[in-house]
Amino acid sequence: MRLTSRRCADAAFASAASALALHVALTGVERPGTGTVRALEAMYLGLIVFATIACLWRWRSSRADRGAWACLSLALLAWSAGEAHHALFLADLAITPFPSIGDAFFVIFYPLCFAAVCLLVRGSVDRIGLTLLLDGVVAAAAACAVLAGLTITTALRGLAYTDGALSLIFTLAYPVGDLILIGALAGGASLVEGRVRRDVLAVGAGLLAVATADAIHLATMMDGTYTEGSWIDSLWPAGLLMIAWGGWAPVRVVTGRTASLLSRLPVICSLAAVGILAIAEIADVDPVAQVLATVAVLGVVARMHLTLRENRRLLDASRREALTDPLTGLANRRQLAHDLQAALSAGADHHLFLFDLDGFKHYNDTFGHSAGDELLKRRAGTLTAQLRDDATAYRLGGDEFCVLVEDQRCDTTVVLDSARTALAEDGDGYAVRASWGGVSIPCETQSAADALVLADRRMYACKDVRKRGIAVGVSPDVRVSMPEDAFRKGPRALVSRSGRAA
Repeated sequence: MRLTSRRCADAAFASAASALALHVALTGVERPGTGTVRALEAMYLGLIVFATIACLWRWRSSRADRGAWACLSLALLAWSAGEAHHALFLADLAITPFPSIGDAFFVIFYPLCFAAVCLLVRGSVDRIGLTLLLDGVVAAAAACAVLAGLTITTALRGLAYTDGALSLIFTLAYPVGDLILIGALAGGASLVEGRVRRDVLAVGAGLLAVATADAIHLATMMDGTYTEGSWIDSLWPAGLLMIAWGGWAPVRVVTGRTASLLSRLPVICSLAAVGILAIAEIADVDPVAQVLATVAVLGVVARMHLTLRENRRLLDASRREALTDPLTGLANRRQLAHDLQAALSAGADHHLFLFDLDGFKHYNDTFGHSAGDELLKRRAGTLTAQLRDDATAYRLGGDEFCVLVEDQRCDTTVVLDSARTALAEDGDGYAVRASWGGVSIPCETQSAADALVLADRRMYACKDVRKRGIAVGVSPDVRVSMPEDAFRKGPRALVSRSGRAA
């Protein structure tokens, strides 16, 4: 909106607020004269017409939330039509007919406002999941239960004075419409989770004022204490003015205590529902209120179930992430320590192979770290595909990999060959090979930490021999030809068989 329009709107709403304050003051005058009554009626109708024009102006001048403001404009137009019909045709009658054409316009107000609230909330929430939806159901049902306990019983008492089906329908239409509005407001406030905008909050406050005025009017009408021109009449134009002002309020997210209160609304409404059910055990509570409170409590139970299921899923995912290497998807060092400890505790024979990729640093420096990460993912995928079911692959970090094999009278040289082949890669300008070190548990060590240290030493011994040009651990026939006890002695035994002193 342009700055000039905003300034004109601020000035107009300031004048309307002054007129509303004057209206409230005049309602407190005892035995008002004819001039005062006429002034009250004129200000009342003028404020409602002003709110309607402001809504229409907002709808026409801004593209934001046009659907919601079209509904609100139509709702206020219907309300203005109802007030105009009452002022022109019913105000001077000794007995006001019920229902009238004006009542039809008033009733249309509620579904239009409900649609507007739904559109405003939908525009404020990116995604409405099942958990968030249950929060809205709980808040809406509990808020409706509270209002139903105050109005439905009173409305049902009024049915004794109705004559005909049409009168019955319109007698219930007003409290039911208020229930719809309150439910939409409470549910919508829960859905936005404390991120409600100021303009949406203003609309909600205005609708709440209208529903409050309806409830007080119904109660005083049934008690015979309502008098036309009292302070209650100021609540309706006040609520409609707040709705209209919401269209011109700054579009900012509410923060502070208001946002904190709105974020706790599902909890507050849940406590209210439990309170209604508790009161129903010792006093008469409207059955509709009890049903709505029960729905709210059932919603809380469903919400708790979803929360527990979601927490369990997050916990499982957190455990998997804690034991998984994020780059390759292999098990990580933490999982290896756990598996080694489990193998030592079980007492079963296992072989641990530790691998380091020779030539990987040159590849990284030549092609970049992103390419290096892709190479690690490729080698990890190939390693996983080539290993047997009784072997588990791990990435310990950097270019270090590990394989743990359960000894079930298997040929460990076959597993070793498969792992070294899977970790090797040749390409244009690079060659990656795997140096390795092995250790047998529990015969060589009774500690998981010592097993890793021993395998690491043997791997670096293998790497050192390779750097010196001695083909240790490279020739498959050398490795296959050595006896099993020599293999269990690790790379140092291989060095000895290669003609070099260990």
